[in-house]
Amino acid sequence: MIVGDLIDTSPEKMYANVYFDEKTTPEQRAAFGEMFGYMFANWGGPNSIVKTTKVVPIHFSESPDKTTYTLEIPGILTEKAILKRDKSGKPVNTVPAMDPWGNEIHYADNVIFKYNDASLKESFDHSGRQANFKFFHTTRDMYAKKLLLIQHGDMSGTWTAEQKAMLAKMGMKAE
Repeated sequence: MIVGDLIDTSPEKMYANVYFDEKTTPEQRAAFGEMFGYMFANWGGPNSIVKTTKVVPIHFSESPDKTTYTLEIPGILTEKAILKRDKSGKPVNTVPAMDPWGNEIHYADNVIFKYNDASLKESFDHSGRQANFKFFHTTRDMYAKKLLLIQHGDMSGTWTAEQKAMLAKMGMKAE
């Protein structure tokens, strides 16, 4: 679980608090660190972005109809999101995204999102706001071949010509 600010026009403002489930192995955490560092190399790498890492119990659940998702890090984070799906089971609100994990996100209802890490003196409540939900499979090869929209962005808030061409190939509209 990553909590922080990973999208900012000022790289010095970007940060991440990374929470690993206690069931992860040191090797899995190291692999994540390598992947994260590779993904954010253009912004100074993980050492400039990751503020803290913690190994904690993480409880995640998904409803049988795959619409309600809950995540709990006891004493730190409580989250519940509702993902609307159509009759075929596909997420209703799918949009292209400049995201380091993939090229699309799904809008969900953020019913509860309460974060309070007392040891970091960080606390906020984003309950009731829109949430981004993603299913992704991201590889090093995708980054090497520059297949992600974020790799062609200029942080202007608009799609670049190269991104628009990629979106057209994906069958998505630049909104």
